[in-house]
Amino acid sequence: MSADIIIVDDTPENLTVLRDLLTREGYRVRPVLQGEMALRIARKEPPDLILLDVLMPGLNGYETCERLKADPLTADCPVLFISALDGTSDKVRGFQAGGLDYITKPFRQEEVLARVRTHLALRTAQKMLKAQNAALVAAANLQADVERILRHDLRGPLANIIAFSELIAQESGAATQTKENAQIISGAAYSALSMVHGSFDLLRMERGSYQLQAETFAVRDLLQQIFREMSAVARQKSISLRISDESGADEPGFLIAGERLLTRSLFYNLLKNAIEASPVAGEVHVSLACRAAERMVEVRLHNFGEVPETLRENFFEKYATANKLGGSGLGTYSARLMALTQGGSISLDASTPGQTILAVILPAASGNTAAVCQARQAMLSEIAGQRLLIADDDPANRRYLASILPARQLFEAGNGHEALSILTSSTVDIALIDLEMPGMHGQEVVRQYLASIRGSETSVPRTCLIALTGHDDENTRARCLESGFDRVLSKPPGKEKLLSSMYEALQAQAPLVELKRDMERLMPEFLQSRQAELARLEAALKQGDNAAIRSMAHRLQGSFAMYGLPEASRYARAIEQCGAAADNEAQRQLKMLEHYLAQLKIRYT
Repeated sequence: MSADIIIVDDTPENLTVLRDLLTREGYRVRPVLQGEMALRIARKEPPDLILLDVLMPGLNGYETCERLKADPLTADCPVLFISALDGTSDKVRGFQAGGLDYITKPFRQEEVLARVRTHLALRTAQKMLKAQNAALVAAANLQADVERILRHDLRGPLANIIAFSELIAQESGAATQTKENAQIISGAAYSALSMVHGSFDLLRMERGSYQLQAETFAVRDLLQQIFREMSAVARQKSISLRISDESGADEPGFLIAGERLLTRSLFYNLLKNAIEASPVAGEVHVSLACRAAERMVEVRLHNFGEVPETLRENFFEKYATANKLGGSGLGTYSARLMALTQGGSISLDASTPGQTILAVILPAASGNTAAVCQARQAMLSEIAGQRLLIADDDPANRRYLASILPARQLFEAGNGHEALSILTSSTVDIALIDLEMPGMHGQEVVRQYLASIRGSETSVPRTCLIALTGHDDENTRARCLESGFDRVLSKPPGKEKLLSSMYEALQAQAPLVELKRDMERLMPEFLQSRQAELARLEAALKQGDNAAIRSMAHRLQGSFAMYGLPEASRYARAIEQCGAAADNEAQRQLKMLEHYLAQLKIRYT
């Protein structure tokens, strides 16, 4: 299709000359006598090029050009000025108005044609680039949408497979075939989950924007799980798999501080490569050692088979591979990124002929194993005393969370409206809320809940709010925190990560009381006895027994004051003053008292 050109000139003779010249070249030409008319027809059907005179009655050429460039419909149309004004200032003003070129009269026909051809070619190239850019943006958006759908839609089912296979393994007790099968299923689901997240996470690690969510876990257990998954492949080559403790410290599990899924992907890649590179009837040996002075755990992978000399220098570089069939050269590269992201390192030792040794060093968990176990027990005890809400539209998710989390009282909600109703009508210490629920999503639940207690924080306990989501991007995390969530966890969070997040969230908002050291022996029994008193007080409130309410509240007030808990004493005094009042203020104060005692932290000095 020939190019479309508008010519604007108030002199008919000039229009005729330019029209005939351009028409002979095969262009479609639309002659116009006035600037105002040029604006109208250009807006109705934007041309490929505009030749514009400067000196015209009404709108002059400069003003016409400025209006063309200000209109989104015509802003991209290239404008060439043709004018008898040949001063430098005239040409500069034309370029400032948005013109791309300036031809002075009297013009030469060859010059006009050459400049028209040039600018039409540029216009065609501009359109192609714009179309290509739009296609690239659309492709990028499509890729992001597909990735987002895959990461979210696959994450939920995989989380359920992992959760229930681990639950089956746990309930199977000692070593049984059922337990082994469940562990294999769990491992396979973890592998699929790693693949779902792999490319996106690697990109963030390369850019330095990956947000590490460290937890404490036993790397020996993780390695044994990978060995179980790879046992069938190893048997095909008669390769034996072995783990040993080289430090002599007999460290139970070798606890490290890192991200379980990331560490699993790291060792899965390396062990898979080790088995593939080993000769038939060889051995893959993993040795673990504590480097106490550096607070690191060292994991060394030994296998028979040498890395080619040509590959050793760039072994961990991207796309480096020794012509391995189907190899991408990303396995060792990604392993290195994962180690560095967690504050560790990885190195190759090819000094022993016929062998390959990879040394992976990762940060050890702080403190000794006994202290970690004691801390975990304290964490479990703390959470066991809380009232917990699990809000998720998937019954399988609710069942799994209920089975692994200790709680004094458990509430369940299958949609957002149920969750909001429970939050506003019951005392809930911790709420685990799924973001995507029918009727009302998790963020709206939190917004409405917080709005319902705004201004009455002294009489209504504030629930600790934790989001559970299939998305793990920073935008989702930021939106959750902005809406009022205290913590955000991506699915599957893992039991240890979930427990530690719940504990940390409770600690962050817990009231603190300092008492003398000699009270440490008395307080546990005292606080336990108060729970029974509170239960009796709650029964009296339900019955409306005013005398019993005032009597019990008075005793609680005095005992809390005696043991150095003035805030608890204040709540008890408020209940005593209210008695069986019809406005339910006593019930609200009792909720606050129970919540306060459940969250209370005591420091003995």
